[in-house]
Amino acid sequence: MPPFLRTLPFFLLVLQALLAGCSPKPQPHEEPPRPVLSETLTPGPLLASWTLAGDVRARTETAYAFQTGGRVIARPVDVGDRIHPGEVLARIDPADLQPLVNARRAEQVAARSELKLAEADLGRAERLHARNFVSSANVDRARAAVDVARSRLKAATAQLRQADNAFGYRNLTSEVEGVVTAVHVEPGQVVAPGQPVMQVARQGDVEVAVAIPEAELGRVRAVEQWEVSFASLPGRHWQALLRELSPSADPASRTYAARLALLGDTRDVALGMSATAQPDDPGEPVLSVPLSALYSRDAGTWVWVIDTANQTVHQRAVQLGATSGNRVVITRGLQAGEQVITAGANLLRDGQKVRLQRGIPAGTGDAASATKGTGRGGQ
Repeated sequence: MPPFLRTLPFFLLVLQALLAGCSPKPQPHEEPPRPVLSETLTPGPLLASWTLAGDVRARTETAYAFQTGGRVIARPVDVGDRIHPGEVLARIDPADLQPLVNARRAEQVAARSELKLAEADLGRAERLHARNFVSSANVDRARAAVDVARSRLKAATAQLRQADNAFGYRNLTSEVEGVVTAVHVEPGQVVAPGQPVMQVARQGDVEVAVAIPEAELGRVRAVEQWEVSFASLPGRHWQALLRELSPSADPASRTYAARLALLGDTRDVALGMSATAQPDDPGEPVLSVPLSALYSRDAGTWVWVIDTANQTVHQRAVQLGATSGNRVVITRGLQAGEQVITAGANLLRDGQKVRLQRGIPAGTGDAASATKGTGRGGQ
């Protein structure tokens, strides 16, 4: 083999190493800025727009019923009708009631006649006893007969009064001014005493029924006054007070039923209207962030703060205060005017470049979308 063929592989290796040393070094890959949603912190009341949805209910709703039984022959009112005191709501056929009244009246007449006869017998017995024609026992028996006849007359009179009352109960009349909310019988139906005929809600005595989440129970008790508005009455507001709060939660929804009593003139407020209630005094201004802005690490709570000068993020430890809905108060670690990340906090790293999502203003992150991200407790 020629000598140059033996050294050829060596020269090829040297040539490859020289060419590799002359080639440019590869540039490191630069990660593009991560799109984020952010919020600019602004002091505001935590309860500024903490609202509860409810509907209008009557505070007092009475079930009307006949005090006597019979066949219903008329029901001149229907659901939704406004009624006034003394107005007839339903009638029972008097055909079965009038004979009873006549019978009780006849019994009273008979008892009165028996009393007159007993009194006459007593008078004769006393006169004969004065002349020693009859004994004292005869007089005592005559007096006892008068007492029995007098008691029978009282009983007959009471039974007649009871029959007259039953006859008067044939008309079911309203005792209050209100609105009929439900009817349970139709003309021709036979009803028993005490059987519900209809429901009547007292006019003007209305309130708002709301359901309180379990987490907000303590805050509701602390609110002194509420402001209530109705979708069907735009621009108008009513003050309300917490009148009733259930001591136990609903087993299905885990919410507590509450009633807010409306103050002022409520003539325009109709039963069943949809209502929105919010605290009249939302409290002192505080800094708050959405819950999605928080993440946990090393037994602490952190947020990502945006460095607006170079569009990078840096983690910062914070201390938490009260919560309301999807927001929490920051008591230490942040200042007004700073921008925090509201979505994807667990996917960032310290010093990473970010880019605000186009078309979404600062402060309208996914967790803050329902609160418009102003840092005012959901306002």
